[in-house]
Amino acid sequence: MSFGALLFFLVLTFPASLWGTTLTVKEDSVGRSTVSFLQTGLLPDNGGEVGIIAGVVVNSTGILSLYAGSNSILMDHTAVGIHKLRLDADLRVNPTAPVTIGGLHPWVLIALDTFDESTGADKVKWSSHEESRCGSTPDVFLGGHCKLAAGVVSKAYQGLPAHSRIRLTARAHFLDEWRGESLYLRVDGTPVWSERYHWCTAFNTTACLGYGVNVCGQSRPDRLSVPIDVTVPHDRDGVEVVFGSTIDDSVDPCDASWGIDDVAVFVM
Repeated sequence: MSFGALLFFLVLTFPASLWGTTLTVKEDSVGRSTVSFLQTGLLPDNGGEVGIIAGVVVNSTGILSLYAGSNSILMDHTAVGIHKLRLDADLRVNPTAPVTIGGLHPWVLIALDTFDESTGADKVKWSSHEESRCGSTPDVFLGGHCKLAAGVVSKAYQGLPAHSRIRLTARAHFLDEWRGESLYLRVDGTPVWSERYHWCTAFNTTACLGYGVNVCGQSRPDRLSVPIDVTVPHDRDGVEVVFGSTIDDSVDPCDASWGIDDVAVFVM
């Protein structure tokens, strides 16, 4: 960026509170351009002295540095480094760009399917469009009573940013008369989670019927909101998520069924 272009940019973006300050533009022997703003009494340090309150440094390699006191932002064509950040507005980050905080790579949420108040996007992308509620709750989930028993539901997530691991979380609902079958999760065809369930393991089913929690479908007790949380190595830009059960094809989905809710995909 030339001096003229840089100065024009600074004039256009110069905060109103800094008008009347001293603006200094200089270039040193190694081709580093510095723009400094000076204002007496605005930012005294611990000793009461006043120095440069803000500055811009552009070196010969194209790295841009913004600083105010001991705080700084360093930017080049590959990364932005922030010494200290205070947000007074929204922060937007390119979802395909890697993110580091304190030198560590945090989990980045890529997608969240809650199925609540669906506008159609979730229904289109999942292989099954069947959704349900239990009782009077407004919470909506995929599948449910008389809708999912044998078989699978799946969704392909595309355009993932660069990563080395993927994490999936969800909640599973077992409804009505399960007799030892399992619900499972596969990621790109690989089984990564399963849970077996029997609606009553007691010798006398009367106790199960009397003390179990039944909120969906028939009179059999249900097992709701079973947590799913798995992490697997992964580096491809797309992933296929498949939920399924080992319930036999002959079982009526009004006798035994299942549902999935709050499916979240994270990458690191």
